[in-house]
Amino acid sequence: MIMGNLNEQNFDEIWKNPKADEIRKQVKDCPKQCWMIGSVSPAMKKRVWVPAKWVVKNKLRMMRNNPQITQITQMDKN
Repeated sequence: MIMGNLNEQNFDEIWKNPKADEIRKQVKDCPKQCWMIGSVSPAMKKRVWVPAKWVVKNKLRMMRNNPQITQITQMDKN
């Protein structure tokens, strides 16, 4: 989905055109959190270690604070 080209149009022309309205409507109505595709997803792919570090850190924190999670995780391994 491309709204426009800043080399050919100014920002207001792109933002206010019908194509941009249609894309915003599609993103708004998307049942799969499509807003992430244009904003978060590219950044996560570029620096995958940042979200991976966050996931590992929080998983360890959860396991440390909740012994049941540790037991379930160990049971899954068996």
